[in-house]
Amino acid sequence: MRYVQSLDYIRTIVDRGSIRSAAESCAITPSALNRHIQALEAELGFTVFDRKPSGVALSPEGEVFYQFAVQQIVSFDQMKSKIADLSGERVGKIRIGVSLDLDPSFLHKLIYDYRKNNPGVTFRITRIPRDLMVGLVRSNQIDLVVFYDVSMNRHLRVLHATEAQIKVIVPEKLTDQLPETLTLDDLKDISLVAPLAKTGLGKRLGDLYETALAAKKIAIECDDPFHYIANVGLDHAGFCVSFGVGNVPKSGAYDVRGFDAPNVNGGNVSLITAANFIPTYAMKRFIDRLIWQMES
Repeated sequence: MRYVQSLDYIRTIVDRGSIRSAAESCAITPSALNRHIQALEAELGFTVFDRKPSGVALSPEGEVFYQFAVQQIVSFDQMKSKIADLSGERVGKIRIGVSLDLDPSFLHKLIYDYRKNNPGVTFRITRIPRDLMVGLVRSNQIDLVVFYDVSMNRHLRVLHATEAQIKVIVPEKLTDQLPETLTLDDLKDISLVAPLAKTGLGKRLGDLYETALAAKKIAIECDDPFHYIANVGLDHAGFCVSFGVGNVPKSGAYDVRGFDAPNVNGGNVSLITAANFIPTYAMKRFIDRLIWQMES
């Protein structure tokens, strides 16, 4: 267990960026944590961290060791979950990544309902950018990924994919003035809340936004148009990806309308794991429910 604890300390220091901050998270003193890491480094024969005035950073050798540490921690957690499976228990942690162009609230009710019968299973939801997704999945830092317009490679496996639609978020004050399905012409006099350019949604709407930028119609780029429009965007419209059941958060502050634009189609939302990932029994049950929700 001391070996696993050392690996967990390493991961926490990397996540927190300093030994002092990691010590607070681990409920030990900074000096005790530093001595523990120094003892580990002496045993390994190399320096895991370069100490700097601003904090710590992984050394070249530490980068290699860190990837090993993450994989070992995940393997240990999976081993505990598989042993729990043998005894009929459902325990463990399910770590879910969601692309920046999807609102993760579609998972909240699903997780709540699942945990009613599986209280030993905990969850972590992380919103992740496209350029980090493959690395996080390959290094087993994320178990499941729900991603819009994913670019596949041999390290990933698609468990399920469903068609998506691009829709327009309309503030409540404009709902009576706009049709149920909007065109570009309907939006010509409205300021836009744009998705981040490097997201799948941003890429699909790229040509549209080039035109909008030229016309100075983009008010802000953000990855949470729902909250922006609900809170401050009273005369703004934004775009979102719609799929399955309950994936668009509801609010009296806005309505979600259809969108009809030439050469802009909806794409797909995919449920992805690492190509070599073996889910536990508890995770399989959750995956089944998630696929049902994506498809309904």
